[in-house]
Amino acid sequence: MEIIQLFLHEAIERPINRSIYNEVQHIFYSGKKKHHTVKNILITDGYVYFLSSTCEGKKHNKKIADEARYSLPEGSYLGQDSGFQGFDIPNVTNVQPKKKPQGGELTKDEKEQNFRQMFLGQKLLPKIVLFQKFGFGLNMRLVELNAIESSKTS
Repeated sequence: MEIIQLFLHEAIERPINRSIYNEVQHIFYSGKKKHHTVKNILITDGYVYFLSSTCEGKKHNKKIADEARYSLPEGSYLGQDSGFQGFDIPNVTNVQPKKKPQGGELTKDEKEQNFRQMFLGQKLLPKIVLFQKFGFGLNMRLVELNAIESSKTS
């Protein structure tokens, strides 16, 4: 059985307090979230592999990823959503769910492929949500976050 190295990158958008200065309010206002936010790009494979610098919430995900210029191991896979459409890293395979065509349906094979991609992504998604919720620093491992959360529930 072949072992693949799967990474997910996701934009983490967190709310901030509104500034009293109009110029600053305009910079940090995210129309998508309808709130003033800051944003980072997080890449994970179970651990925090990369965290971009913090930028304004209205900046597009692909633009942040392009400016960060990160690299991944050759031959690995990178799961992404439509916010990263057109983003590419040399020698890395991008994995993105296929959208349903307007007025049409996906084929059975396309639905199965989307399901497999979703299943792989769901294993890492709780770790991304924990990072977004608690906003721990770069050196904190996501596995340690899971241990903290499980100890609180027991």
